[in-house]
Amino acid sequence: MSSHGQKSRQRSQLPRNPKGYDFVCIPFTKTVTPVSHVRKIGASGLAFSGRMDIEIKTLSPLHISDGTLRLSEELGFKKGFTVRSILCPEDPIIPGTTLKGAARTYYEAITKSCVSQFLRRMKAKYAENERGASTLPQELVRQIVAAGGEQRGVAEVAILPECFERIERCSPVRKRSSRLCPACLLFGTNGFAGRVTFSDARLISSPHKGGFLYVVPRGAPRLHRIGSASVAPGTRNTKLVVEKLKGRKVYNAKYEPNTPSQEAELWDYVPAGALFSGQILFHDVSMAEMGGLFGCLGIDRKMAVSIGGGKSSGLGKISISSKEILAFPSGLMQRTSFEQRKPIDDRLGFIKQCKAAFIKSPFAYPKSYEVLKRICAV
Repeated sequence: MSSHGQKSRQRSQLPRNPKGYDFVCIPFTKTVTPVSHVRKIGASGLAFSGRMDIEIKTLSPLHISDGTLRLSEELGFKKGFTVRSILCPEDPIIPGTTLKGAARTYYEAITKSCVSQFLRRMKAKYAENERGASTLPQELVRQIVAAGGEQRGVAEVAILPECFERIERCSPVRKRSSRLCPACLLFGTNGFAGRVTFSDARLISSPHKGGFLYVVPRGAPRLHRIGSASVAPGTRNTKLVVEKLKGRKVYNAKYEPNTPSQEAELWDYVPAGALFSGQILFHDVSMAEMGGLFGCLGIDRKMAVSIGGGKSSGLGKISISSKEILAFPSGLMQRTSFEQRKPIDDRLGFIKQCKAAFIKSPFAYPKSYEVLKRICAV
């Protein structure tokens, strides 16, 4: 305990990754379609219903917190520490909501969809010529001082509404004439149920039990980093505005273990190399939508998806592969027994066909898709 106390007063000697993320370009406008749970068979092909069995492999330590701190001896570790616990430490799982949230984030990034989650404003401390005490770069601090602001203080950073003008979040569905973007149509929104469901993924094998990691918590990226920021005209050190966004944030940090420090917390984790199994259920989903889902999750390709806590430190990288796909035209759903719904023989061929349909679809944003594949390549 005493040795840990001495170590905790030392600062980590490892250099911090200044970013840990990159940006996927945002489309100039979103595509909207009238809401409907009944997909019509047309020139674009059939709508499918069914399920996909998936296997998830952890590429770096995974931490999905249950929101509690527990004594280390309760988790089977050395006595005398408090550890941030994971969900079901005795039998770890990846919640379906976690997988669906990650899938939606990546799907939004590669389609002409709305921005469903985005921080619009935040406070930032600054200080001239005091880098350690300032969360703003000195270039912006000098602009604040030149505009008549104090040499140190707190500035408000806000994204101009014009940045979201064409990709504003879809409104709740209250009538049949409502229109939704591709992501809201597939994953759902207020007043409209999604057509894709993710089961909880359960652990099937692990190299070892795990343990605990030293993790330095990091917040969301500062708003001045996601676009071009400047002092708002007519204000004095009270407001910085972001006029143009760089894109959607995608984590790509490489995991490097932290050493004990005053800032570090102890986190329980699932080790790299662990395998989970789960299912994705889909209903009335077109081939193009299936292709977008395969693409955004990197199904059966060398691409990492980040989930859980510590993503900016390289934690939570996973790869997803398909084990079996059961898909049949939705119009046949009521006319076939479950035994007649057989798995697709050429699974990889079906995935390739769906991805090709996605790239040709009017709601896809191929430029972002290529950038996402580059950022998340493993």
